[in-house]
Amino acid sequence: PKARFRPVDLTAVVATFADIYGPAAEDSGHTLMVDLPSGQPVLVQGDKDLLGQVVANLIENALRHTPTGSTICLSLGQTAEKATLTVSD
Repeated sequence: PKARFRPVDLTAVVATFADIYGPAAEDSGHTLMVDLPSGQPVLVQGDKDLLGQVVANLIENALRHTPTGSTICLSLGQTAEKATLTVSD
């Protein structure tokens, strides 16, 4: 429920899961690249654990459904209105 929502630094969440999944990406013949804003956190209202689950699921899906040798890029950006997380290959 929204009662558990707090400000969460999405930059830190993405960086943490990129570190966790980096070795798995290498083991499966993938390259995991990360493009995060430097210097300022990207704050969103949410549940940190659920946001982490979303990031983990996106990375796992990319690793599972892209050919060996693919580069998977996690990119995070922010405008005045919203944060945008992109997972691409």
